[in-house]
Amino acid sequence: MKASIASLKNKITSAVQIMLMIAVPAAPSMAMAMEKINVGKYASRALWFPANSVGNASVKRPAIVLIPGSGANGPEEMIPGSLTEDGKDHGLFLQMAESFASSGWNVLCLGKPGVEFFSEFNIDQWFYDRNLYQSSSWQDLVVNLGEGVDFLRLQPGVDPEQIYILGHSEGTRVAV
Repeated sequence: MKASIASLKNKITSAVQIMLMIAVPAAPSMAMAMEKINVGKYASRALWFPANSVGNASVKRPAIVLIPGSGANGPEEMIPGSLTEDGKDHGLFLQMAESFASSGWNVLCLGKPGVEFFSEFNIDQWFYDRNLYQSSSWQDLVVNLGEGVDFLRLQPGVDPEQIYILGHSEGTRVAV
């Protein structure tokens, strides 16, 4: 029994490492316009990648909101270097956003209420309002997402009929 559990653990560890290698590719080759903003009543930290930076500003384009998973995740959805192949910290959402934006999409990476923009893996620097983060309810996360969608609807380069939501882990529950 112990041998089969150890074998299963090794298979799971290998699968996670493969998934992280796929999810965290080399640094993007194309720098996109990005703006750090605050969204909604919680002033949630967000990264705004307007598609207008890659084309005609008068064209309305689709938009996507990226929602982070469980834990104190900001808009970057950071993965620590201890879990990546190259040993460096990576922003999963940064790489996804650059891929979408370079394909003509508007992208909003929306952090959780109370969680600051990433600076380092130091819990003392993770929050702009730790109490807000700790007291946030499920409803607060849904409201936060709604305010992100409202932000997108007000952007001149966004087609309000083509706003999509992509959640990672817990973010999928918020999206649904």
